[in-house]
Amino acid sequence: MTGEPRADDEVVDLLRRLSYSLAGMVDVRAQAEQTVEMLTECLGLPLTSVAVCDAPSSTSMSMQASRGTRTRDFDQLSFCAGQGLGGRVMSTGGSIVVEDYATDPQITRDFVDVVSRGEGIGGIAAVPVASGDDVLGVLYAGVRSVGSIGDRSLRVMRQAADASAPAFRAAIGTEAIMKYLVATERHRIAGDLHDEVGQLLFSMGVSATQLRAAGGDNSALFELAEQIEQQVQDAAGNLRRALHVLSPQTYDEALPVALLQELQDYSTRTGVWSQPIFQGTACEAIAPFEFPAVQLARVILRWLETQADVKITILCAEFGASELVLTVQHDGGTASSGPEVDELIATMRQHLHSGADSIQVQAAADGTNMIQARLVAE
Repeated sequence: MTGEPRADDEVVDLLRRLSYSLAGMVDVRAQAEQTVEMLTECLGLPLTSVAVCDAPSSTSMSMQASRGTRTRDFDQLSFCAGQGLGGRVMSTGGSIVVEDYATDPQITRDFVDVVSRGEGIGGIAAVPVASGDDVLGVLYAGVRSVGSIGDRSLRVMRQAADASAPAFRAAIGTEAIMKYLVATERHRIAGDLHDEVGQLLFSMGVSATQLRAAGGDNSALFELAEQIEQQVQDAAGNLRRALHVLSPQTYDEALPVALLQELQDYSTRTGVWSQPIFQGTACEAIAPFEFPAVQLARVILRWLETQADVKITILCAEFGASELVLTVQHDGGTASSGPEVDELIATMRQHLHSGADSIQVQAAADGTNMIQARLVAE
């Protein structure tokens, strides 16, 4: 239902309240709901909605919240860069205003049936929620007639995008880390099952074989041994299926999970507070980096254990289309050069992926130290 647009002073107050209310949220959908609720109050337009990136630096988005929709299809829209109005915003990084969605030449025809025919939307604007060069989400506002939403509405949308961008970046990153934490825990459970249950089943199988040998001509013992062996085989099959389900299933999970497990093990051994940061999405093209990247992370973290005064360690993995940048930043007093650093670099070089790879160790401006390895596909 269309409401009356708020006066400008009320809009300023709502924007201030929005930035405060989003600050403590780590749930993307909850942030989207809060943002679209504010947009609806401020603008009084028939339709408002918010789409958000599926992951940090993702090239796809999904609609997360909306008000005034007539169909479920609009609420379930997802798109990639270049597709439709939102995809155009992702590609250009700028706001786009159209007066007739069905015929505008700026956008593709992918979602005309949903937006124009299903929702009856003519004029609509899309504004990027951006942090630096990254488009994290898209705010929409539209009318069910041909025409513009107006300069004031567009200005309010841009203000709302600016107010919500920091919170959206934090929430998207947090959701990604939570996903990897869950996957890492699954991986640990799989390891425990393999070690404990697998060993138990092996012992039971050996016992059944010994029972068969000791039974001689005793048919009852022979039959019992066969039953135990069959049960062990069935249980082993179930264990294999469980391990398959619990293990990382995709390229975008496997490498982050392995790196996160190395970082968690390091924190457990040392008591040092550590924080993972994953930027971009691991893809099949960088699958060859998995083993050298994990080995490099292990070398760096093991080396940090020998250094004094390390209280904070941050491991950042930045996934690109054809490269992986692995950075470990710490607050220890270690110099960025010298025999110890030379030894670290020499050990790291043993695990490089190709001749295009590089290693960098340097002191940061804030007094911390950085160790970085760049793995590049040749």
